[in-house]
Amino acid sequence: MKSLADKTAKAMAAMDAATTSAETSDAQPRRVVSNPGAMMLIRPQLQEADERVAKAEGLAADAERLAEEYKSRAGRAFLIGLDKLVSVPGRRRKLSAEEYEQLRGNLRLNPMVNAVVVKPHADGRYEIVSGENRVAVYRELGRDAIECVIRDIEGDETVAAFFANLLQPSLPDFEKYLGFKALMAEQGITQSEAAAAAGISKSYVSRIMAFGDLPPEALAELARRPAAVGAKAAERFSMLAKQGRVDRVVEAVALAVSGEMSQDQALSYAAAKQEARKTREAPETFKIKSGRSVFCNVRATGTELRVSFAEEAVRKEVQVEIFKVLEKFGRKPPSE
Repeated sequence: MKSLADKTAKAMAAMDAATTSAETSDAQPRRVVSNPGAMMLIRPQLQEADERVAKAEGLAADAERLAEEYKSRAGRAFLIGLDKLVSVPGRRRKLSAEEYEQLRGNLRLNPMVNAVVVKPHADGRYEIVSGENRVAVYRELGRDAIECVIRDIEGDETVAAFFANLLQPSLPDFEKYLGFKALMAEQGITQSEAAAAAGISKSYVSRIMAFGDLPPEALAELARRPAAVGAKAAERFSMLAKQGRVDRVVEAVALAVSGEMSQDQALSYAAAKQEARKTREAPETFKIKSGRSVFCNVRATGTELRVSFAEEAVRKEVQVEIFKVLEKFGRKPPSE
């Protein structure tokens, strides 16, 4: 880099040349500026140029330093301040309220088993590739930093994050279906290409995508409780729907979602003969609210009455009173 003195000497030489030209020209005489005066005029511009060069060199040095730092830390877990983590919309895996509270309770008392995966930025911040929910919990708990690991991920980080979440055993098959569906639409790829990208079998992806053959009403039910029906059951439900048992499938899925039937019981119910459905009384369902919140859900059909609560503690408390009422009616003579 040229020094300020070098630049000044060059500028003064240029001014000398301009002055000589002006003195020998036949044109109208020009105002001659002395060499010291020329230097005073251009000094601010030269200083500004030096400052810009110095700043650029400083940024380059910072970038080189960060690159070396990232290289040394690649694959090794270390603490990163939460204020340096950057979230990207669409990467955070959706958890139910119960799953999130379980994660929060676990991280409140125990250290993380798997570090958050990040991608470094040139400005010293880090982009979250996988682990958005863990970062959110740490922020809620008032933590300052979280353990992270740098991974070199080629291609779309959002896709990489989805595949990382796909390996989580807790992710319901229906959520995997929604993820694969969105991935194939956004990337314009086939089921086979999605399977290759995820490193899993084509048959597995095909089974997951069987959810897409279910009636829209059944999919709406599953959105309320995705874990109620697995991929294998979805395949059987979709086959029954194609055989003309659409209403039966919708009803069976609703029963599985509400918890009134297990997945296998719902499949048997959907596959039962049409005559059996005619003898089944249409259930009555209603909710009992406490303010704006739902206190419990009630479903009555035939000789059955089912009540479900949001919390086990509430159920235990109400159960005592219900038993008292049942015992009271049980002691009454049949004529009453």
